Amino acid sequence: MHQPGTLKSILIIKKTFTVMTTFANLEVDKFYLVKIKDGEEVTMIQVAMETEKCVLVCEFGEDFETTLWKKKEDTILEIVEELTEQHLDEYEAVLLDEWDSEDEDYIQDEDDEDDDKKKKKKKKK
Repeated sequence: MHQPGTLKSILIIKKTFTVMTTFANLEVDKFYLVKIKDGEEVTMIQVAMETEKCVLVCEFGEDFETTLWKKKEDTILEIVEELTEQHLDEYEAVLLDEWDSEDEDYIQDEDDEDDDKKKKKKKKK
């Protein structure tokens, strides 16, 4: 039978104790969106390999990729989600579009520089 105040006590206890997950909970070769610490942005990571006490983590940012070792007992504030193959395919497509756009900009800049050099040579003659 329900006793007054019991549910409230359980809710308070639940709010007080937050279970932190660790890098040991992540699987090798899987991609995750995580928040490592409070106040940090959500980041995509992959566990590339593991040893007895550590994992090798690849962290992917907007314009960087970092590989670092983490102890398995190091905490993660939140695993937002595990990415599916479809998510990874979509992410790759977005990156390829960005790279193609950057390549086009780079090629255009080179063409502009070549045109400027040609104009200077013609003026010298």
